[in-house]
Amino acid sequence: MPNDGPGRTPRSLGGYIEAIVTTLASHDATAIARMRRVAADQRARIMLDDEAVEVTFQGDQLRVEPAGPGPVDGTGQTGRRTVLDLLDGRLEASAAILDGLIRIDGTPDAVAAMLLIIEIVLDASPRNPALQMLAHEFVNDPSSRQAYESGARSRQPSTAWYPFAHAPAENRMLARLDLLPDPDG
Repeated sequence: MPNDGPGRTPRSLGGYIEAIVTTLASHDATAIARMRRVAADQRARIMLDDEAVEVTFQGDQLRVEPAGPGPVDGTGQTGRRTVLDLLDGRLEASAAILDGLIRIDGTPDAVAAMLLIIEIVLDASPRNPALQMLAHEFVNDPSSRQAYESGARSRQPSTAWYPFAHAPAENRMLARLDLLPDPDG
């Protein structure tokens, strides 16, 4: 399973997604059954830095295809530095989402499905050595090392209390009602 040996081509985003699902299917029947049930009938566009793929389950089979211009049910987007911080325990998934380091958009069902799939993978990882090896491969991937070395960790200083975009008129109304947080916290 490891793809991090000398002279090997690093996996693509689609390759990592396929490896995660294949590993779950091989080592954790309960987790893969939950994932398939949660993802049923959903098509998602997943983006990591400048890579993008579309994923869906057709029956029990995962399909990973290049991202196209067509509509999808949901979109998930993040960067390698954020994933590295998550894997290293420097960042919690909930804080990454609230800080905008992970963006999840789409229909309510698609957003719920993507969040549950993240939870399924994170829940299965501590007791699945094959998933841990896959995480090790990702950390040691040349693209990951370059992303990590090119800048500071991705964590922002504090978690946003209002993580989604809103209109200036909304801020004015909240200020009028004295509902904005104090600048000092």
